[in-house]
Amino acid sequence: MSATVRVINRASDRAGWPERLLRAGHRVEVAPIRAPADLKALGRKRPDLIAIDLERAPAHGRDLGLALRNQASTRQIPLLFVDGTDKVRAQLAELLPDAVQTVGRRIRRGVRQALAARPAAPVGAVSVMAGYSGTPLPKRLGIKPGGVVQLVRAPSGFEALLDPLPEGVRVRRRGHGAPDVTVWFVRSARELDGEISDRAARVDADRLWIAWPKKTSALAADVTERGVRAAGLDQGLVDFKICAIDADWSGLCFTRRRTTRARLGDRRQEVAGGLRRSVLFIPLLCASRGVAGSGGSRSESATSGPRWPAGPRPRGRCAFPTCG
Repeated sequence: MSATVRVINRASDRAGWPERLLRAGHRVEVAPIRAPADLKALGRKRPDLIAIDLERAPAHGRDLGLALRNQASTRQIPLLFVDGTDKVRAQLAELLPDAVQTVGRRIRRGVRQALAARPAAPVGAVSVMAGYSGTPLPKRLGIKPGGVVQLVRAPSGFEALLDPLPEGVRVRRRGHGAPDVTVWFVRSARELDGEISDRAARVDADRLWIAWPKKTSALAADVTERGVRAAGLDQGLVDFKICAIDADWSGLCFTRRRTTRARLGDRRQEVAGGLRRSVLFIPLLCASRGVAGSGGSRSESATSGPRWPAGPRPRGRCAFPTCG
């Protein structure tokens, strides 16, 4: 029996198990969920089955499944979760016991099981935050005891989500000094493109979380995971962790590669060394041209050494700040 299968949370291609479904005679549509409007449209189309890929972003796929169960128009559509981590699979078995789970190599059997187990009385509304009840947010963000957390344009009251914090942690929205963890909330692609260079330049061994609104959130905009990752990589950063911050926000964590960090450190030492040499050389240059430093006088007899550029020579106190 052929069925219409909508595949979500997967790259827009049909390679792998979606292709096997096509060969088996099913009608397959692979399309992402980018905004709440996409969820509503899915309810209007009402496919026979919704297959959610958990291989690449298992937590996000779990959240999409919960959102589909929360929406009345999609609540009775069978759900099939494919692949995923043991932790997320265990959570789904508890939160959505009427959904079917399988792996890519057994996708055709999984489809048959899901269609045969169409939920007559599906699980009702389940909070999307239920998937995060076991892991505190500070741990997901990598906040450690004694650290400094910088929040950039965080939603009002976000600090409350971080309680309880590890011992000695300071959370700030303003301030100077390098933080250990920065969480930057981005609401548009324009904001991301306009500020990523400045934010990335401050990253050394610390963590930079870039958070954007989930597709299932009312805050959803034109920022995507792919766009956030590309912006960070273009600035020489590397992403190494993804997580759902809450029901509205997802985040990618960036840092600098150790090799890049070492090159930046060498470059900073070169710049610092050049500045020190300048501090020593400029007063000597001034002395060789007869210009005093702090409160000195001009000598008319000094002729050796580098010559001043064309134009009037400085009189009295030298114009260079290093001379005092």
